[in-house]
Amino acid sequence: MNVEVAAAIVGAVIGGLAGGMASFVVNRWEGAYQRCRLHRCLKFYIPENQGNMVAVRVVNDYVLPLQDCWAYITLGYNPQKDILEPDGGRAKAFIHPGNPRELKEDRLCWSRVGNPPNLDIYAGEHQPLDIVDIEPNGKWIAIPSEKGWGVRRVFLRADRTYKGEIKIVSRDTKHKTFEIIIDPKGGESRVRLLSKSA
Repeated sequence: MNVEVAAAIVGAVIGGLAGGMASFVVNRWEGAYQRCRLHRCLKFYIPENQGNMVAVRVVNDYVLPLQDCWAYITLGYNPQKDILEPDGGRAKAFIHPGNPRELKEDRLCWSRVGNPPNLDIYAGEHQPLDIVDIEPNGKWIAIPSEKGWGVRRVFLRADRTYKGEIKIVSRDTKHKTFEIIIDPKGGESRVRLLSKSA
């Protein structure tokens, strides 16, 4: 094999490796950049005029869709004192006085027909997420489950304020957490946003 042929082979191998490495780096960087932008542009707001059924809004403020979005709630309360029988025995709940436990990263449902547990949020969409139902006479508050309102997650006393967080998870980016307060006696602002985490 002459020197020119060997040099051509070595050049082709080095060129192929360099091209493959450059393509790998660009693709990894582009993927990381897209995930970062989707995370940064995932927003959450609470409507000002709230009725008894409060649904917050989750916003995709980026140009790409957020796919397969799930929402989780964590709420602080005393499992021995704050949990009530499901609406006087007329409704079902996963957490009840016979099964008292904390509400920690339990799934919620989206406020769409059928109350799906997950959905896609396309660019510019504001998707409503059900958070709480406050009984009009102040007897209880109810948190929905991923099964919708047919089976609630828990019924709690309505004479106190609860602090918690909502976590939004998507397969396209890192999760994002928003701290909230549920105040059944808060008038038009029964659910308030405290802060958001990165």
